[in-house]
Amino acid sequence: MKNVAHKINTLYHLTQELAKWEREDFWDNLLAKAVKMFGASFGLVLLYDQAVRVMKVEAGVGHSLDTLKTLRYKTSQGLPGKVAALGRGLVVKDTKWEPLFMDLGSQALSLMIAPIASHGQVWGVISLESDKRANFTKQDLKILTVLAGYTGLFR
Repeated sequence: MKNVAHKINTLYHLTQELAKWEREDFWDNLLAKAVKMFGASFGLVLLYDQAVRVMKVEAGVGHSLDTLKTLRYKTSQGLPGKVAALGRGLVVKDTKWEPLFMDLGSQALSLMIAPIASHGQVWGVISLESDKRANFTKQDLKILTVLAGYTGLFR
């Protein structure tokens, strides 16, 4: 319970900071804070590009961004696409048993993904990955979903 209280406190302070960040650094800052907050090893922010109808990598932590910047996800593709299409997050305790998991070379063993949404529209997703199995909980997903929803207001 102490860990949850700490994450909620961190979430509160983080939401106070968001409005002060420069637009060009917004997603990088957010992702770095989220990775630290949840003890993740890797993270991605994918945003929906309406012109080409795919999600593109906007920010990454622990990944080679040169490779990732070329990635495109349709809203029906992989776990990020599933989250975007359904508009609700998910936790995968062991990626080995998840058929929609697409390994990007990160050696992720568990992950959680939350939609970035506002006014009923999904704008993208925040994906956090860990090199430990079962690193994320349903409680973590609730907190990440609040953070992702709040950031949707800044889109």
